[in-house]
Amino acid sequence: MRTSLLALLPLVALAADAHAQDRKHYPGNMCRVASTSYFDNDGRVANTAATSQKFECPIIRDNVNIQRTWVYYKDLSATDGVKCRLKTGKIDDASGTAYWFEDAASGNADVNSTPAYLTFVDQPNIPDGYYSLRCYLPGVTSAGQSAIVKYLVAEVE
Repeated sequence: MRTSLLALLPLVALAADAHAQDRKHYPGNMCRVASTSYFDNDGRVANTAATSQKFECPIIRDNVNIQRTWVYYKDLSATDGVKCRLKTGKIDDASGTAYWFEDAASGNADVNSTPAYLTFVDQPNIPDGYYSLRCYLPGVTSAGQSAIVKYLVAEVE
């Protein structure tokens, strides 16, 4: 009996890792926009335009699905909020594009000079799919530039 228990120990160790969480911290300056953006030495990206701009932020997929995502931002506009969309998708040649998305936004009157965050939860698994994070930052105000400070993605198998 003792021999069979010892033989099972490696299998128990593998089972414990089967649902391990993988967290990735991305600096805000990984997000890109066609023009009018500013990257600072602290890893943030800010909107330097007078109007709202769209930023695309890459996410590297290496596990089955996203358990939770946080987007840390500074919103210095009293009239427009930070809006983000996390999308899970797949381009299928036979049936077109299949996707699922979740939106999150700050309030229009929420001026945050210290970083606040938006949260996304439980993105579905689409085999061989991709993740996409898109955020809209308000234009420059007298208070300063709105920015994406960083984003954090927690994946599970």
